[in-house]
Amino acid sequence: MKNLLVLALASVAVAIKNRDVLQFNNFGFDGDYTPVSQLNNPDSDQCSCQVGDPVKFSGANSPLDGEVAVQFQGPLKLLSFYAYSSEDYKLNSGDSQWTTIGKWDGNTAENITFLTPQGQDSKCLGKALVYAGSDGGASDQPETLSTNTELTSDQQIIIYSNDTCGDSGVNGDCGVYRDGIPAYHGFSGKAKLFVFKWQRLGNADNLDKTAIRVLNAQIPRTSNNYRDKDNADCSCWRSGCGEFAVFEPMHKDYRRRFRPTLYDRQHTDDIDGGNTIDGYTNIGDGDVSGAILFAADGTVVVFSNGNSDQLVTNDDMTSAKVNAAADDIKKKRVKDLNKKSGKGNKDRKGAAAGLTVPRVTLAVAVAAMLACVV
Repeated sequence: MKNLLVLALASVAVAIKNRDVLQFNNFGFDGDYTPVSQLNNPDSDQCSCQVGDPVKFSGANSPLDGEVAVQFQGPLKLLSFYAYSSEDYKLNSGDSQWTTIGKWDGNTAENITFLTPQGQDSKCLGKALVYAGSDGGASDQPETLSTNTELTSDQQIIIYSNDTCGDSGVNGDCGVYRDGIPAYHGFSGKAKLFVFKWQRLGNADNLDKTAIRVLNAQIPRTSNNYRDKDNADCSCWRSGCGEFAVFEPMHKDYRRRFRPTLYDRQHTDDIDGGNTIDGYTNIGDGDVSGAILFAADGTVVVFSNGNSDQLVTNDDMTSAKVNAAADDIKKKRVKDLNKKSGKGNKDRKGAAAGLTVPRVTLAVAVAAMLACVV
């Protein structure tokens, strides 16, 4: 009986296949989140936080239609990064204009700031943001990351623009943020495209921690412990201000298999589990390209496995290039976020540890097992 159960579960796992592109339709909804309004004594053991009035949002890609930052969690190597925005791009549109809003080709950086949470530690907030050095460590001044830097599992690089924030405050241009940090604006635009080249470090420890995430830009500026339930008021994350994990490993036993997960409250109350997809992309050794497209109509596309190679370029981005990458797809999986999902994955360490299985596939597997028993 035990062997039959293993066989049935294996047949279910096979149904979740490797894809070149993973796509979410109807990304974005009408809702609200509670921003941080006050950080009280953050460097003491009596620290606490308060939240302000709910901030309402609506429309395609919301709440990530505002400013975002891009987080790279080791172990990995980052080799290049490009950011683009458009006011009206939709898949297969031919006349939309793209603007380069950030660029790091591995040598020089334009409108890019590398930050890392390796500053002052806090019981409530975790470690504060500081500038990242070329080696990925902490620095007291802005530096450009080296392409030779191998981020370890306890290191992060968070990329912002080089547009500095005004004073911290509820009504400030960047909201409330931690005192003393280098505070910068994120990347904005109704439609956004992030393209990067990176390398998975196959021999590193804690490979299941490798991740690339798009975050509401407010999140890292206030707390590095933004998923901490005990200090939920120290971040807008738990109230659903927005995180999209572009690449996270499915499970510690499947470290080459990555898939995206949305962490907000669109058709789910399980923000820790999130909204994921029945598919994954296999990330091998060596340099790989990746891209995340937020189209203006709420279509969000994660490119990998060569489909994004043509987007990694020093030239200007055009709709024709994006359309060509989207058209050059052999294997794609699509999820409609307007359809309510079931329970999310409870193991946040590997975003897809709890496999989301189509009902038909599960029914077939169980039927096969019962047939063998009979």
